[in-house]
Order: sequence, then structure tokens, then C-alpha cells
Amino acid sequence: MRLTVTSGALAVVVALSVLGGCKKAMKVSAEAIENSPAAITQKGAHGTSTWIVGPDGAVSALLKGPDKKPISGKVTGSINFAIPDGTPTSVPATYDPGTGVLTAAGPKLDADITPVNYQLQVDGNPWDGSIDVPRGGTQDLVETGGLQAQLPPGRLGPNGGVVQMVGPDRVEVVANKKTGDVRAYVLDPDYHVIDPGDRRITLGLEGPEPEVVVLAPQPHARFVVGHMRSRVDPVHVTVAVNEHGRTHACLVGWHPGVAVVYGPAVVPVPLYAVDTWHDDDGEVEFHGRHGEVVVGAPGVVVGGPEVVVGAPGVVVGAPGVVVGAPGVVVGAPGAVIVGGERGEFHGGRGEFHGHFDRGRHGR
Repeated sequence: MRLTVTSGALAVVVALSVLGGCKKAMKVSAEAIENSPAAITQKGAHGTSTWIVGPDGAVSALLKGPDKKPISGKVTGSINFAIPDGTPTSVPATYDPGTGVLTAAGPKLDADITPVNYQLQVDGNPWDGSIDVPRGGTQDLVETGGLQAQLPPGRLGPNGGVVQMVGPDRVEVVANKKTGDVRAYVLDPDYHVIDPGDRRITLGLEGPEPEVVVLAPQPHARFVVGHMRSRVDPVHVTVAVNEHGRTHACLVGWHPGVAVVYGPAVVPVPLYAVDTWHDDDGEVEFHGRHGEVVVGAPGVVVGGPEVVVGAPGVVVGAPGVVVGAPGVVVGAPGAVIVGGERGEFHGGRGEFHGHFDRGRHGR
């Protein structure tokens, strides 16, 4: 999809650049916002709002009622930047009822994802919403959204999750219904999982419990993983991939030319798609910590808290479990003693679920 920069779009880019420099609200035309290649429109019960958030934190928006006309009443409120690992910043919004244009000057976008929430009063009635933006602002979301046409409609990844183009990468995101853990896999053009390498992947989740989740790499794993507080599918998901200091981000399920829906009509993003993980090389799961199993004869090595499997037994680092035929010897702080081919232990640092078959090491 080719994006054409019109004269109106150029005007808004210049205006926003000035905004970010002097940190004062300046007039931006409604036409410039509507024609900008950096604009994203949201649709809700009160009408539509078209938003531009620049990398410097400059904000402009066009507010229209259900009649598709600019809001002519009194609009007050603030724009809130929920700085990850920092102090949230709230800035006042300035509204021009003659044009329907709202402006504000926020802080520079220094995080891979920054939640930007607006809390407005329109003639005394609340009009709230949010948009999670990457370092490049809404323009990066629009540019990346245009790449989604490369994906077959409704195509799921090999692990059952939604797949999006995030810059040059195909990224699959899927969550576990039982644990609340969420993983991201990087896929090649044939939808095979590849090593994420040095990529840092961050999720912005909008829903009952909005949050930003930075996914952590796992030792010897081919995915990155984090934990979601809410056990329901989020309303909207933003995926950011930072590689070598360059961040790209997409709004899952969205592409330019379509309004982002809020309110009762919204369809949540189906992240919670699996009950168990199915990995070719197995998995060891600890509550609060995860280690991916790498199978290699004659055993299995798992990163922290570290499990080493080698015939004829299993040696586990603290809290300590030694497995050797014909049974299990458990070290402090305690575990369930199990003999035979399948075993389970419960220790102070977590819970291990798995089995070991004679002649084969698996999950």
C-alpha cells in the first residue's frame, strides 16, 4: 500500500514538529488531520476521533459526533502518557469548537510502547479512550498496518496464535488459557518458527486490565514469553519489535482505512488460544519461571532453575531433586516422591510437570 503525502498532510507534520519544539498547543486544520498518513480513527458510542501522536509527544485529534460533524460543544480534559517504568505524565488538551480540533503537547516517546489515554468531557459527558503508540508514534502504526495485506486473511501461526507483520517480521502471538502466559514467535515466510535472536518484543494490551508486557527470551528457546494479568482476551493489542535499536509496531487486526472500534461493538483479539504448549523439543514449566528444554542425546538441558537429564537419572538444581531408577529421591524443601517412568514434583521454587520415558526424554 503506497501512502501519498498531500499538502494538508505536510502541513500537519510541520505543525506537529513545531508543537514538539515549543511545547505549546498550536492550530492544526481538520483537513490536515484527516489527510495525514499518520492518522488513526477510532469509532465509539459518542462518534469518531482521528488521532495523530508524533514521536515528540505532540498530539492532535479531530472529534466528530454521530452526525459526522465536528463537535461544536465544550470539550475539556487531558491526555495521559503512561510512561513504562517511569512517572506518568498528564498534559491538558486544548480544543477549538470551530474546527473540532484538539491539541496537546506530551513528552517524547522513548519506550517501545507508550500507552496514551485521553479523558475528555464533551458538554459534561465523558469521552475516554486510549491508543498504545511506539517510538515512531501513530505514523509507524499506519505504515506497519499497510503491510498486513501480505498475510493470508485469517491465517494462524503454527502454534495457534494470530500472525501480524511487524516491520519485516512475521510475529505470532498466543496466550495460554490456564497459566496466563503469552508467547511471541518469529516466523519465516513459510511460517516456520525461527530464532528471535536479539529482538525485543513488547505487547500493549487494552482491556479490563490495560498493561504493557515486555516478553523475555528463554534459555535455548525459540520464543519470548511474558505473563498477562487478565484472563480474558484484550480489546486491542499492539505488538512492538525492537531490533538493533529500531522499533516497528502494529495494531493487531487493523489496517489503514478502517476505524478502530471501541464500545459494545468491539471484537476482542483472540489471544487465549491454547490450553497447553506443544513444542517439538518439549517444555519445562515453573510457576513464575519458564525454561525451554533442548533435547540432545543422551539428555536434556534446561535453563534456570536448571534441569539436567542424563541416563540413568535426572539431576535438578535447587530446590533439589535427584531421579534415578527405580524411583525418585527428593531434596529439600520437599516434593512428591514418584517411582516408575512418569513423575511429578512440587518444590518451593515452583511446580514441574513432565514425564521421562525409558529410552526417550520428552516433556
